Amino acid sequence: MRKKKEYRSAIRSRKLIREAFSKLMKEKSIDKITVTDIVNAADINRGTFYAHFKDTRSIIAQIENEIIDKMNQILSKFDFANILDHAWQMFLEIEKIIEQDYDIFVKLIDAPGSEQFLDKLRNTAINNLFLNKKLPEEVKKSKEFLLRVNYFGGGMVNLYLRWFKKEVDCSLRDISNELYKQIKLLKQLFLDEQQLGIKQEN
Repeated sequence: MRKKKEYRSAIRSRKLIREAFSKLMKEKSIDKITVTDIVNAADINRGTFYAHFKDTRSIIAQIENEIIDKMNQILSKFDFANILDHAWQMFLEIEKIIEQDYDIFVKLIDAPGSEQFLDKLRNTAINNLFLNKKLPEEVKKSKEFLLRVNYFGGGMVNLYLRWFKKEVDCSLRDISNELYKQIKLLKQLFLDEQQLGIKQEN
């Protein structure tokens, strides 16, 4: 019984910390948020905070990982074998995640050290969409293939990044439309199937 109470208390404390951090994110940049800010906003003591997180960076890392997990859940449903048939649905699901977590994305992108988070997003896109188990090993190890998937995967993430930074004047749906067009042209533009030995599924 005591363990259950401690477990519920721990869950409640982590929730209070996360809620306080989310509130503070709307008020100031991530790198300006301190442990003191969090414990005051959550109405907890410092010991409770340090029982769950090492520092504020630990909370940021957890938020980043949660976003990466969401993207993994979406992208893992698609791979090179079926992406041409389901690409539009994939981009719609990405849109939904971005709309739900827009403020969090903006804060993470603007925060110092955001390059690590962006690298995680790029690797997530590349690993899930292209470097999947259904591709022959000789294809995945091909220099040409690796260059092309990194070019496309990196470009896709960069396009969203520029949109978040308001460097491109378009909507999320415009980006989805454009990426969908590029995906449909992917085999012709980036992949020589005969050269790489990729077989289409019937």
